[in-house]
Amino acid sequence: MHSFLQKSVAGRQRDPLFLSRGFTLVEMFVVLSIVAVMASLLLMGFGRAMQLSKSAKSTANLRAIATSINLYVGDNQGRYPYLCDNTTGGDYAGTSYQGNYWSDLIRPYLPPNQSYVNYSGQKFNQCPTLIDPFLKNGQHHTICDYGGSTEVFRFPWLNAAMRAATVSRPSQVVMVVTAGTNLRATWYLDVSSYVNSYANKTNDVNDRGTGEILCVFIDGHTEAIPTAEFVENRRTLLLMNP
Repeated sequence: MHSFLQKSVAGRQRDPLFLSRGFTLVEMFVVLSIVAVMASLLLMGFGRAMQLSKSAKSTANLRAIATSINLYVGDNQGRYPYLCDNTTGGDYAGTSYQGNYWSDLIRPYLPPNQSYVNYSGQKFNQCPTLIDPFLKNGQHHTICDYGGSTEVFRFPWLNAAMRAATVSRPSQVVMVVTAGTNLRATWYLDVSSYVNSYANKTNDVNDRGTGEILCVFIDGHTEAIPTAEFVENRRTLLLMNP
């Protein structure tokens, strides 16, 4: 019996069909195609998971910013912070934006600073809550990665600081949004320019490539609003009296 099996195996090994049996070119392409499809699905899933993680972190940042602003209001006679200090005097046209900025004023209520790199390639220290995870290191703004609405954080040379008691639509008016240019973040959103002259993109809302504008309202709740919807409803979302 053993001898018969040996002869059978030896016979098959001498058979040209047995010797040539392996993957055909078509079979190899099929296997490679399946592997490529599976890899692309895994990458898509990983990318989506990363985006959701960053979105959750950015939303948490906005909630913490809103909490800090409310603490500031409570400690400052019910008034919201100014957009920045007016240190060069004069009128709107002749005034450069100089600190303290609104993000500086709420910093005592935020975690300690960490080191980052700004869009000029220089290192700076900033609270991690004011850093948007959607932005790569090197695209951050030294003042803040989130844009404060000028409807809430007013210009000191134009208006008195807004009082919380005068807000009539706190759940409908956006206070801070993800704002910026195509290259970097911006720290404020000029509501008048954005609402009335939408073609002016200097300080625009910015979805960071996600298709959604993350924002926190005056009452502290957050929403992820589709970009097109935000643009269409920007007057209602940003103006106290639309």
